[in-house]
Amino acid sequence: QTILLINSDIDGKNGRILATDSIEEKFSNVGLAWSPDGQNISLIVDRINDGEKKSEIIIVSLKTGQKSVLTNQNWSQAGQPLWLKNGREIVVVAFRENSPTVSDELWLISYPDGQAKYLTNGLKANLSLSPNNTSNSIVALKTERLTCFLSASLDNFRKSNHIATRIGDSCQFPIGADWTNEGKIVYSTTEGGNADLWTIKEDG
Repeated sequence: QTILLINSDIDGKNGRILATDSIEEKFSNVGLAWSPDGQNISLIVDRINDGEKKSEIIIVSLKTGQKSVLTNQNWSQAGQPLWLKNGREIVVVAFRENSPTVSDELWLISYPDGQAKYLTNGLKANLSLSPNNTSNSIVALKTERLTCFLSASLDNFRKSNHIATRIGDSCQFPIGADWTNEGKIVYSTTEGGNADLWTIKEDG
């Protein structure tokens, strides 16, 4: 299946194909963004190499349709890239393959040199990131995860034993947890700035 990037009048007339994707270079469906001067479009391309997916920001010229990679980061996934009003910077929420916190990260990329700067993490902002049209600032919705760890007997599942409750994204219970042969529970947390494995007894 080929995805076409098409430019047309607002009424849908005078459509013109700007760019097409390929098997090795698939256009992401997270959305695209116009540059403030209306001359370029930024979008995410998912590149498949040796079975591994890598997300990149590409710039497509409205005049020529030429595609160019803006930055080459080790992102495994990226959200919609958004231009700041100065036209010289793009913000994007992305996931790094070697992220120490195993969470989404907010990045600032300069245009056209493609220098990438890490800003913060843990925003959960893929669908809630917006630039300010009057200043070089952005608004993002940050969510806090409430995680409750319980254990229960299969004979009486309604009666559970509360082990721990965490607020925030430091606790990575969703990654998984498991029992040891000694009756302890192994789980992951990023409280120290890295994703580490911890053990906890059933009594908390």
